[in-house]
Amino acid sequence: MVDVKKLYPARCSLHRDYEKVGDGVLWAMQHGACVKSYYTDADIAESARLQAETPLANGETVLIDDMLFTVRVLGDFSDAVIFDPT
Repeated sequence: MVDVKKLYPARCSLHRDYEKVGDGVLWAMQHGACVKSYYTDADIAESARLQAETPLANGETVLIDDMLFTVRVLGDFSDAVIFDPT
């Protein structure tokens, strides 16, 4: 979850190679909203876990693959966050 300064924190996925393949830049993209006709126990458990977590905030330091990065929130759907090496 990332605090993207919208109405609520956004669920995001981590990706590598932002501008071109092989650049190594880590970034996150927001997940779009999805409505299902049936939610499994796993779906419900994941939602509860994510809601209990504190969302990442701009300027926060995080550990990814044993390296420290600073969160830079852009707030857009396709490029919500860039992780800058510290």
